[in-house]
Amino acid sequence: MKKFFFIPLLLGFSIIPLSIFFGGFSFSIFLDSISFAIMVLMPTFLLLTHFSVKEIFASFQNVFKNTNVTEEKLRKSILFFKTLEKLIIVSGFISTFYGIIGMLCNLGNNEAIGKGLAASLLTIFYGAILICFITIPFKSSLEKKLCSKGL
Repeated sequence: MKKFFFIPLLLGFSIIPLSIFFGGFSFSIFLDSISFAIMVLMPTFLLLTHFSVKEIFASFQNVFKNTNVTEEKLRKSILFFKTLEKLIIVSGFISTFYGIIGMLCNLGNNEAIGKGLAASLLTIFYGAILICFITIPFKSSLEKKLCSKGL
């Protein structure tokens, strides 16, 4: 893994709160515990149907190891992050439908429509953040290691 892996990752991530701040928005409107729980817990629980807790931790560890990572371990870790990415996307769709259904059930109530639409968009927002800052960088780091082994 690149020596300064986290510096560009943190700089890229810092653009989000800076854009919220300079856009004049309140940070609280970007926080929704139910949307966050759905986007984190649903993929986590679904991952446990495919991977053991030991395999999950090993996949994250393999991202940071520079030596003694076999081809098989790299391939399993890449599969883990590809699966995580797909589960985050599917959870985002499910959560978006949750928000849209809530919105459509309350067409006479403007406040409920706003909450449903916000919940729908926040789940997409959370999913994009998780994919952009976890699955893609970690998966590409593992794929790069696999390529450097000449496989």
